[in-house]
Amino acid sequence: MPGDDDKFIHVRCSPALKRKIRLAAAAAELNQSDFVRSRLGDIADDELEDVNIEELLDSEEIAEA
Repeated sequence: MPGDDDKFIHVRCSPALKRKIRLAAAAAELNQSDFVRSRLGDIADDELEDVNIEELLDSEEIAEA
């Protein structure tokens, strides 16, 4: 649909990277990654460990998709 390009970006990436992007985006949107970690527990700790949304967006894996 026209106009949706600003809202949705479709890329191919691994399921693990997709999870990290979603969790990092949720943390960035809430601006409370500690809140996300406390709500999701160890799973979020593992997934968000060393996740930097800027690095993910610039990653070669996304650029090559």
